[in-house]
Amino acid sequence: MLGLRIYLTLMLLNQAPLKCPTRQVSRPSVWDFRIRLLGREHRVNGTVTIKEDLDNVHHTVGIETYNDASGSGHFKQMPFFVPQQSVCKAVAGFWFYVKASIPYGEKTDMPFESHPCPIPKGQYYVKDVTIKPELWPIAMPRGYFKYVLTFKKDAEVVSRQEVVIYVVDRRI
Repeated sequence: MLGLRIYLTLMLLNQAPLKCPTRQVSRPSVWDFRIRLLGREHRVNGTVTIKEDLDNVHHTVGIETYNDASGSGHFKQMPFFVPQQSVCKAVAGFWFYVKASIPYGEKTDMPFESHPCPIPKGQYYVKDVTIKPELWPIAMPRGYFKYVLTFKKDAEVVSRQEVVIYVVDRRI
């Protein structure tokens, strides 16, 4: 089972805590995250183990988004989502938004930069990663956001992560 319980930092316009609890699922996961946070900036360090090659035929990912502007814990589903699609297609389509945060060869050895398909199994490192939102949309609502990532293998859920972030304006 996937044991991901971390706190990250989103620096959209300021630093804010992000937590990623994992829901238990009935099947063994294809991922294993061993990640920790360092320092006040919440730099991410650790390893990601991909237990099998991730291909376009068997593996898919989808993302649902929720918003809670007041911080009350009552999240409302937003109309923005990523429908279930192959893992390779998702990496190729969304790597643009995270490539500044995780430069290949400097902060990670994950091969996502070249968009390989299938994504090869193996153990990959991440070190001193902070979120850089410069390429993200500017017209983003403020408050708490929850992203639910659902990974499937052969149409059966193999892992689900919740990522909660807090977005505020930066004080200049």
